Amino acid sequence: MWKPKPGTRRRKANVKRAVEAILPLDIDVKLKRRLLDACIWRRTELSGKHALRYVSVAARDLPPGCIHEHVFTRKRLIDDLMAGKPVGAVLKRAIACVVTGEEHTRLKDGNGWKRYREAGIKVYDRKTGKVR
Repeated sequence: MWKPKPGTRRRKANVKRAVEAILPLDIDVKLKRRLLDACIWRRTELSGKHALRYVSVAARDLPPGCIHEHVFTRKRLIDDLMAGKPVGAVLKRAIACVVTGEEHTRLKDGNGWKRYREAGIKVYDRKTGKVR
């Protein structure tokens, strides 16, 4: 059964503090978006690039070519942060799922688990042992 790495709670808090420090900075928008993007990547890789809670059924054994895929796009999350949405709520949607390369090509534009369902990708939750 999957468990977060030790220190994950502290690292999540660090990412949140970093985002909160970046948002009010009077800096170039492109630079601010890059810094926020780095924070989102960090948030989704707290357990590693492929040792994630969510993995497609096809990618469960991590065959070659697996991809760390953001369930909610980084662009959407950054747009929400820049629009002033609550940092904690936005970062809770910074979730990644390991998928095969072929599955990645089937995922359409959009956000959330709905596009996985629409692509016919079954996702295994390593924490609960259930498939969604």
